[in-house]
Amino acid sequence: MNRLGSTYRHIFFPAGTEPAACDGKPMTPGVLLLGLLALVLPHGALLADDFPDGCVSCHVVLDDGADKRLTAVLDEIGHVALKGKVARAPADCIGCHEKKSDTPFSILIHQAHFDKPDTNVFVQRFGGDCRTCHAMDGSTGEAKLKQGEANW
Repeated sequence: MNRLGSTYRHIFFPAGTEPAACDGKPMTPGVLLLGLLALVLPHGALLADDFPDGCVSCHVVLDDGADKRLTAVLDEIGHVALKGKVARAPADCIGCHEKKSDTPFSILIHQAHFDKPDTNVFVQRFGGDCRTCHAMDGSTGEAKLKQGEANW
């Protein structure tokens, strides 16, 4: 199976849940991809990315006035000030964390956003998932990390 088909199959159909074709055999990745495109392409609104800048698309001042920008959230946990040090998130965050931490940034950020999914605010209140932070490169099947200019 090619990488792209494997990626889409994994995202949309966890192991053991693949839909079957009319003959009862699992669909090939190409059929799955064409089916997904048929569902999405006629509806251009579904193609819009609500989070084009990743972190800074979500970490904003909320409608209720709560400041959830990265600077405010990280101040709450005693993180060093970001102003003047971070221009693009998460690229600039990764650079520092990879040098100064025993735990890779990817593990830290996934723990912060997906730990205890039944009560996690990112998942439960905001409906966050992989596509919130990652964009799929259709030509390679690779998930790329979205970047955004600092909003503080």
